[in-house]
Amino acid sequence: MIGGKGHARWRKTIFGKLLGRTNGHTEGKIIPETEPSPEPLIVTEADLPSFCERVEALGGHHNPECAKAMRGLVYQPTTQIDLSLDPFSEDYFNQQISLYEELSGRAFDIKEGEQYAIDVEARINTANPYASPNSHFISMHAKAVMAALEAAELPLRPKILDLGCGWGLSSELLAFAGAKVTTLDINPLFCDLVSRRARRLGLPIRAISGTFDTFDPQDDGYDYAFFYECLHHAPRPLDTLNHVAKFLKPRGVIAFAGEPLNAPFWPEWGLRLDFRSVYVIRTHGWFESGCTGKFLSQCFHRAGFKLQVIPKIGLRGGPVGIARRS
Repeated sequence: MIGGKGHARWRKTIFGKLLGRTNGHTEGKIIPETEPSPEPLIVTEADLPSFCERVEALGGHHNPECAKAMRGLVYQPTTQIDLSLDPFSEDYFNQQISLYEELSGRAFDIKEGEQYAIDVEARINTANPYASPNSHFISMHAKAVMAALEAAELPLRPKILDLGCGWGLSSELLAFAGAKVTTLDINPLFCDLVSRRARRLGLPIRAISGTFDTFDPQDDGYDYAFFYECLHHAPRPLDTLNHVAKFLKPRGVIAFAGEPLNAPFWPEWGLRLDFRSVYVIRTHGWFESGCTGKFLSQCFHRAGFKLQVIPKIGLRGGPVGIARRS
């Protein structure tokens, strides 16, 4: 059983440590990566508001200095997770949902929790949908998207479902590569951005809004369904795969890249408890799960697919997954 308050004795006044890390105080210096890892900094449910304030004061969760300050952070759940349960069971799922509600401070509502305000007008005419001048950042993502597309070995002029497209960079790249793209996102603002940029660029992209488990593209016969940095947002990945499979051709492929395939927190799957995940769950309400390669392979197997995981060709040297019907 994981959770509860049995480790309270390890709570070394995290905010005495974190809040004291200010410029001008020797005891508050940022510890370089070359130094030994600090002792664990325990955060509990009661600490979450102060924790988020500190992340923002350190420049946000993407700031390298913030990451250094948060090294060694451990979230101590109040919610108990019974690891003896079947990870596909409803009981285990409900415990993870309870943990999500603890972390986010809100009731679980996947559609409401995944919304994110963006300035659509500011990005319609930019070179890329992020409006980013960082060529390393853009090329890193483009490389991962194209690596997955190449590994799938699709026919000419494929029909593609780009699932959870977000800003739409993956959709633009897939269309640029000759595909006819239907793109899905739960956030209508992202769909608006993708549609308006596609019209400007003359790309064959159609955007629809919906959830992974209920969307209807009003079409079928897709050659390729692609999850880029988003399958981990699916609360029930097996249900998602079963739904996506309805719209694929018999020889259609499901692929993913940029997924957190690891098991530092749970033997099979569950919410990630690193400082970045805890922060975005709390501030945005996003469902940030992670799983093992074994668990994800079982999901694909139960959905009727055989998953091939190709290492080191994906995002930041991570894996790409290519799944074909068994």
